[in-house]
Amino acid sequence: MSALADRYYTPVDVAERLAMAFRCFDVSVVIDPACGDGRLLAAAAKVFPAASLLGIDVDRSAIRKLRLRQPSWIVSNANMLSQQSRRRSVVGSTDLKCDLVVANPPFSMGPSKGCFFEYGGGVFRASLAMRYLLESVFFFRPSVGFAAVLPESSAYSVMDAEARACLDQFYSWAVVERLPRTAFAGTRARSILVIGWNKGRIGPRLARTSLAKRKTIGHEKLVRGGLPMHEAREWKFGIPFLHTTALVPLGAGGAGFLPQVFPIGRGIVMGPAVAFPRIGEIGKGQVVVIPAGLRVQLSDCVMAVRADTASDAARIRKTILSRWDGFAALFKGTGARYVTVDRMVAWLDEQVLLG
Repeated sequence: MSALADRYYTPVDVAERLAMAFRCFDVSVVIDPACGDGRLLAAAAKVFPAASLLGIDVDRSAIRKLRLRQPSWIVSNANMLSQQSRRRSVVGSTDLKCDLVVANPPFSMGPSKGCFFEYGGGVFRASLAMRYLLESVFFFRPSVGFAAVLPESSAYSVMDAEARACLDQFYSWAVVERLPRTAFAGTRARSILVIGWNKGRIGPRLARTSLAKRKTIGHEKLVRGGLPMHEAREWKFGIPFLHTTALVPLGAGGAGFLPQVFPIGRGIVMGPAVAFPRIGEIGKGQVVVIPAGLRVQLSDCVMAVRADTASDAARIRKTILSRWDGFAALFKGTGARYVTVDRMVAWLDEQVLLG
């Protein structure tokens, strides 16, 4: 989980777009907690020419080069994730008040499934990138806000839910851009640009739609599959098993080919319903109707929306296909794309039942 293995520096144009997000604010001090070769600070210098620029990085070589190239900047070799290390650094011990944090933190966690951070007396799990951002924001307390490049999953994953909740206490934030997978040379990770602003400040207006008077789908109608493919056991007295590979054939003409498996009780749905993948690259042919009366065990890679009637199921499927771009955009992730139950329910409530 070493940051030294994650030298994917911010493209100049991306760095400039991030800095420009705060061009209308009075910014006197900018800090980058993972400054690398200094591109984010250089972009900030163009937007805020009178600002003091400070940086921290765990890479000694990068800091040495920055000191030679930018002698007016205050940069330190330190580990932002170590309280002792950052407090001993020149940047961490300075009395300068921070206005803006800019960051492109390390993404890579190797085989690890997350790391832990302490906040408010509790210990929480988060991705490496989100821990970097939280440690930076809570240590430097930027009065205006922050601008960061993050893995796409950090804004939506279950792993980072507690980290986002901690951040939400002091800052409002928004995803302002999704970068192409080719944005960083040497990696194809999906990444996003995020800006956050102090809740005492006026930030971008985010449209919010009230659903109070609408009939909603709710969590009770959306079923998340529960049986992993490798754990499915065929049983002649079982029920049909619906995996992602069977969605297109099911939509093309029937369920006679579905294997019978021992049901596990979790992720069972009775048609009429509309099924689709929960994870991976999706296509329109994978959004299919489960016929009325057909009871299936969903694999853990499939979701389904229960419908009251066959015509309702057909309408839901038609609406999803007609609003495909919005539906496909629900599938997010730095590696494999996936959708959560909460995200899908919110979209279905907003889109499918408008009529």
